[in-house]
Amino acid sequence: MDRQPDKTVPTLAKNLLYYFLTGLILVIPAVMNNSPLVYSDSGSYMARSFSLEPMTDRPMGYPLIIRAVTWQSTMWTVVFFQGMLASWLIFEVLRQVMPTRRSLWRVHVPLLFVLLLTSSLPWYASQLMPDALTGLIGLLLFLVFFGSGLGKVKLSFMWLCLFFIGLSHFAHLAVLIAVALCMIVVKLLPAFRASFGRWFWLNWSLLLAVVLGSMIFTRSYNKAYGHGWVMAPASDLFLAAKLCESGVMYEHLKRNCPQREHPLCSGLDKFDRSAMFYIWDEASPLRHPDGDVAASKAIAPLLNEVLGDPANWGMILSSTLTATLVQLTQVQIGSGLHAYRENSAPWWPYQKELHHELPLYMGSHQQLGKWNFSMVNNINYVALAVSLLSVILLWRTAS
Repeated sequence: MDRQPDKTVPTLAKNLLYYFLTGLILVIPAVMNNSPLVYSDSGSYMARSFSLEPMTDRPMGYPLIIRAVTWQSTMWTVVFFQGMLASWLIFEVLRQVMPTRRSLWRVHVPLLFVLLLTSSLPWYASQLMPDALTGLIGLLLFLVFFGSGLGKVKLSFMWLCLFFIGLSHFAHLAVLIAVALCMIVVKLLPAFRASFGRWFWLNWSLLLAVVLGSMIFTRSYNKAYGHGWVMAPASDLFLAAKLCESGVMYEHLKRNCPQREHPLCSGLDKFDRSAMFYIWDEASPLRHPDGDVAASKAIAPLLNEVLGDPANWGMILSSTLTATLVQLTQVQIGSGLHAYRENSAPWWPYQKELHHELPLYMGSHQQLGKWNFSMVNNINYVALAVSLLSVILLWRTAS
């Protein structure tokens, strides 16, 4: 009997090439920039991808992703990977919503160009930041819960992606937890009970395992480096800074300082700044000479006192809801994409580890201050308004 040729490898290579080429569409801003776009926090993620030391305020998922896809030799493969992943997931979603459509690439490729011209996706996919992965959570959850015909290998890879994306940012974990809780509530409603299919509880259990696995990994990683069984060694400092920004810390100290003196009582006049001031500025009343971890340990008793005082709970709740609503309106493309030149956080990893890419980095449009996001944002606002209107109209039609 003649042995049939194995077409698996050629097909896989063909698909990878397709998603690489279509992924390039989504990272055209990085190509036009002559270097991946960076944010002020990008330097921390890049540096930790080489040292593998845990960050004091963030999980290690994104540095591990950078490490896996860059081979410690270039940052270009990070944005290429992000573009490929986004392109692939969009294609898989199209496959689910248009199952009878042939030559699906004829829809997929034009859609990517539409997203390139009208959305923020390419500007985030082109950045060395875990924010590039945030929007992909929705696509992955849709596919693992509602997708059909995906196959075990593809589903396993999607769950693996969810694990590392959840591990890359604390906000991602919060989103996954919120989705898991909301799904339980919706599942209990008679009108939606049949919408999730027979594999709902298995998928929900896997989602819970992703969340718990990310938490256990993060805590274990910090413990292995001597920081203890914590999610982030400096988390108390960052939460305290947020309470200072919202005014909760000021009101608590103003109410309690007359009865019980605290070192921060003498600096009440400084409680009028943003959270970043309290964390990074030398004049911050929360600063500690031994660094942010020591500052976090020093502020922990007061933080516990503030959180445990019922008199603060109403203000904490209202400020949290307000901050959430304000955050939801922050949709500007280009936010934080300033020039980060000599001695900046993103500059140092290029200087120390990727010196061969430093000339392109320093000569990029971003580092020369040549980007103007006015027109891009105008298009983005219109696209968002049209999208929101479409969702509302379709929702009303479906109901």
